[in-house]
Amino acid sequence: MAKTKKQAKDLSTDQQSPEARFEELIAVRDKEEEVARKLDSQREQARQMLAEARAALAERRQRVEQETKAELEKARRAALAEAEAQAERIIADGQATAEAIRQQAAERQEELLNQLKQELLAS
Repeated sequence: MAKTKKQAKDLSTDQQSPEARFEELIAVRDKEEEVARKLDSQREQARQMLAEARAALAERRQRVEQETKAELEKARRAALAEAEAQAERIIADGQATAEAIRQQAAERQEELLNQLKQELLAS
């Protein structure tokens, strides 16, 4: 009957002296401890990398927020300046229109005064 590798190993383990089996168990335990240390080390490295990534992300987020605030403030100032310029244009147009109306009224008043004088002198 064919024996599997595990069965062959079990038989070889059974045939070993107690000291050899003890040494093999110690070697296995040492290997397990080494693997556990490496795993712990890798976990710690992963934690550090995660902490560094979180810190970098927080820094980037803060920088983006500051840049966004600066851009918003710049846009707000530009919009305010444009609104002020438009208000000044409207005021200037209004003043020019008012001046033109005043000038026309003065001219019409002068015409009517001259017409009244002529009518009074004619009568």
